[in-house]
Amino acid sequence: MKGFSDEKQSWGIALPDGHRKECMQIKAALQNYLKSSEWNGVFKKNFGNLDRAHFKPTAELVEKYSCVDRLPEEAPQASP
Repeated sequence: MKGFSDEKQSWGIALPDGHRKECMQIKAALQNYLKSSEWNGVFKKNFGNLDRAHFKPTAELVEKYSCVDRLPEEAPQASP
């Protein structure tokens, strides 16, 4: 796609402190969505023939970076 970067990007959802239960529910919903065929269909509809495997988060990444009070030091950082 013209003008689209294939550089890996990380995105997240922030919740106020004390919302661990809701965070776990969101994480479970995200894991289920990624396991379903729906994610692939939505990706293809929006991004055509880009390599879905390059952009799709793994279950391990979702588990590692979800519902944590602080991200691990090796976590990808947003650019300024």
